[in-house]
Amino acid sequence: GEIGNYLEVTADPFENVSLSGTLDIFRDRLIPNPENLESPNIHTDLSLTYIPWENSSLGFNFQDLDDTGRLGPNRQRAVGRQCSQRFNLWGHKATVFSRYQNRGSRILNNSSSNYVQNQVIFGLQTEIFWGINFSIQDEWSGVKEPNINRFTRPHALTYNFDYSHQIGDTPFFMEARLRIRDEEDTESSNSFMAGEDSTEISGGIYYREYEDLEIFLTGSFSNFRPESRNVLVPRVEAQFLTGMKYLFD
Repeated sequence: GEIGNYLEVTADPFENVSLSGTLDIFRDRLIPNPENLESPNIHTDLSLTYIPWENSSLGFNFQDLDDTGRLGPNRQRAVGRQCSQRFNLWGHKATVFSRYQNRGSRILNNSSSNYVQNQVIFGLQTEIFWGINFSIQDEWSGVKEPNINRFTRPHALTYNFDYSHQIGDTPFFMEARLRIRDEEDTESSNSFMAGEDSTEISGGIYYREYEDLEIFLTGSFSNFRPESRNVLVPRVEAQFLTGMKYLFD
């Protein structure tokens, strides 16, 4: 349904610097903009990664999506940066990270959906004890919707506990996970959040005696509680899956 040209470039000008970028210019032949059937869409992605010293990294990215050649024409632009640092914490490997992104969107035929978002994320990942991995992520946003004169501050705090282990000397392996997420100020449709606080428990047992064969039984139980006025009732979800994976040439 698309016709166009795609360019991809990667480069490593220095040992600790890498660059990549893509440029995609195309027309949508299935659902083009009815007001201009020949209008192209232009997608631009650029990224730079810099390693200032051992166990650390800095990243910068730029994305520009011009979809004015599609039904429901819109333009989106995002600029961001992220950094991470690995270190030892009480004898365990740990990583701290942060991300910042400025993102804007304009819907050309529905200006009430326009927004500008500034988002900051801080987090920590580490092993704590008994082989249990722990992570915490704190996400703050400021969302401005200029055409309806609204400014909101969505916030989410997420905790994760993960554990995986082989059961003795048997070919059986197990995984378990606990995820707790607390959201706040999510009424705006541009908060990009579910509008629910949630607790999820999941796990699985895997049989892996042979390299190309896996038999599994997994399950999850999730409890969702309304945080936004747009979500009316709490709900519970349970899911169980069993099956087999086999790889062959």
